[in-house]
Amino acid sequence: MELSKYPEDIDIQKYWQILKRRRIPASIVFLGAVILATTFALLSEKKYAAYGTLKFTKKNTASALVAESVGELSKLETLNSTATPVDTEAEVIKSFPIINEVITQLNLTTKEGEPTSYEDFLKELNVYNISGTDVLGINYQSAEPEEAKAIVNEIIEVYLNQNISNNRAEVQAAREFILQQLPETEAELQEAEAKLKTFKEQNNIVNLDVETELAANKIGLVNEQIDGVEVRLEKVNSQIAEIEKKLNVTSEEAIALNTINDSSTVQQTLINLKNVEERLALERTRFRENSPIIIDLKDKQAELEKELQRRTQQSIDLEKLTSKKVFQTGDIQEQLAQNLVNLEVQRQSLEKELKSLQKLRADSQQRNNSIPRLQQEHQSLLRKTEVAQAAYKSLLNNLQRAQIAENQNVGNAQVVSRAVISQYPVSTSRKLIVAGGIMVGGILYIITAFSLELRDPSFKNSSELRQVLNYKILTKIPDLKQKDLLGRNLPLSILPEHHTTAAPNSPVSEAYKMLYTSLQFQGLGRDIRVIAVTSSIPQEGKSTVSANLASMLSQLGKSVLLIDGDLHQPRQHKIWELNQQLGLKEVLEGQTSLFDVVQSSPANPSLEILPAGSSHINYTSLLRSRRMNQLITLCRRVYDVVIIDTPPILLFSDALNISKNTDGVILVGRLGVTNPAAARNAQELIEQSEQRVLGMVLNGVDSEPENYYQYDTEAEDLYNSRPKLLPGKN
Repeated sequence: MELSKYPEDIDIQKYWQILKRRRIPASIVFLGAVILATTFALLSEKKYAAYGTLKFTKKNTASALVAESVGELSKLETLNSTATPVDTEAEVIKSFPIINEVITQLNLTTKEGEPTSYEDFLKELNVYNISGTDVLGINYQSAEPEEAKAIVNEIIEVYLNQNISNNRAEVQAAREFILQQLPETEAELQEAEAKLKTFKEQNNIVNLDVETELAANKIGLVNEQIDGVEVRLEKVNSQIAEIEKKLNVTSEEAIALNTINDSSTVQQTLINLKNVEERLALERTRFRENSPIIIDLKDKQAELEKELQRRTQQSIDLEKLTSKKVFQTGDIQEQLAQNLVNLEVQRQSLEKELKSLQKLRADSQQRNNSIPRLQQEHQSLLRKTEVAQAAYKSLLNNLQRAQIAENQNVGNAQVVSRAVISQYPVSTSRKLIVAGGIMVGGILYIITAFSLELRDPSFKNSSELRQVLNYKILTKIPDLKQKDLLGRNLPLSILPEHHTTAAPNSPVSEAYKMLYTSLQFQGLGRDIRVIAVTSSIPQEGKSTVSANLASMLSQLGKSVLLIDGDLHQPRQHKIWELNQQLGLKEVLEGQTSLFDVVQSSPANPSLEILPAGSSHINYTSLLRSRRMNQLITLCRRVYDVVIIDTPPILLFSDALNISKNTDGVILVGRLGVTNPAAARNAQELIEQSEQRVLGMVLNGVDSEPENYYQYDTEAEDLYNSRPKLLPGKN
């Protein structure tokens, strides 16, 4: 039969055969899983669940009354970036202190009266974060619904109380810290304020920003006044020089002469003094006392007062003036002299005013240059004062608000829902448990079957064997076994093993008929007269195949000789109940002739059998001898067919030595015994010895789907009515 065109079809059949072949141990595992699931379902009790929920906020409700530094105490945060604060609170709820408090408050005990342990309590408790929210769910399962409800409510109460207590403790610690820092901060503030006050008093500072602007304007105004005075002074100097040139006297001389000639100058001084006083009174209504104009008028007033005193009290030296001839009594000269005197007075006044303005400008410039340094020092002192004020004010506010927060019973968590009991039991349904057991059992069934299959490397069907060996399968011999209720093979007697003689219409006999037909197509009785039957390893049934093939050929009227060529472990004398004393060994040694030791079995008198003979040490030398070749040649002339039972190829080289003188080799393999490695090695040895392989007999076939034949119903009934005989293993 050719292989299927579609390999996936073969795989499905292969897997089914594995599950079927390993059904006994796999079924035990399956039943064990189902029994365990059923037992667990029967022993499990109904449980009810109670559900409660808590909502968490980043800050408590007192955060609006508490400053940021205090409000942060109750803020929900986490150090791990992959975790959430709500998950952290879930672990807090499941912590030992809270659970132990709940167990104590509710006096929870086991069935034996012992207090419920922390580990047992956690098995029934489930605290979970509702996805996408800041809500935490609390679930507890118990056989008593009311107990589950009471436990959930108690967990909520204990957690809320602990949360409030923790927040209050944190605020209390903050308040105590503030009280410790407040005196130091107040002292620092007072020191900063005192330094700022002293600095302002020492440097005559009212407002540096305004003073800077006024100083700049003042310097500009003084510069303008200086420019004006200098212009007027230059003009007066020019006029004095012109008059002095005309009169040929100096201004001092003119003043002296004018005093002598006209005492009215004293009156004029009085008039000028009065005018200055009137102007001073007028300017005081417009400017301050430190104004350059006021200062100038004051200077003029003082000068006129001194001039008047000087004029009224001085003694004039007339001798200096008599030598000068500048005295003219004309009105013009007199008027020029008077003008010269007036101009001299103006010049002296302008010079004093110019000096005063220059001094004022220098003082203003010096003050203006020191303003940046004063501003820097002022800003530093002011900044320290402001910082101290802010710290002191913040501590006062935090102290007041911490006292408010400390007296409030508010935490991070709020109760969304108290415990609600589930309407139906939440424990797994018994039917579902059993169904799960069946499912798990099915999986374990498959795992067990394939695990056992992997541990056994032998061929399980003919398809696997044909993938390794390309020999033609001549026939498939069924594996007939009797089994107990657990599927175990019953120990049956292996005698007789000549099925074709004992049960000619059995399925085994039909398989040997198929073997005969296959050999006929290859020239059995004509080109094929001597056949060697061998196997790769022991226990594959080569001796049974040899015996049944020879028996079946003899029943068909052929003269057949069955030679037991396995001198290591001979089997034919046991199969046919023959005497082992004389046989092949004695013939090869020349102790007797072939026809003297050939025997016939009572079960099949038409079949002639040559046993192996007594034991011998050097088997190989006998089978390689010239006598062996002569024996086979003799048998070929006397008998229609000669069947030689040879040892396994991989254990002994006898089979290869004997098969050189035969017409072909039949290789026997047994499913469940022959493995790929042994089959490949046997094939290599046969090919190296250039033997003709007639085909392969597959032994121990167990209802393969690709069997060559369908058993006849009548033949099966006939076979089933007789004792079932097990094919032997060699």
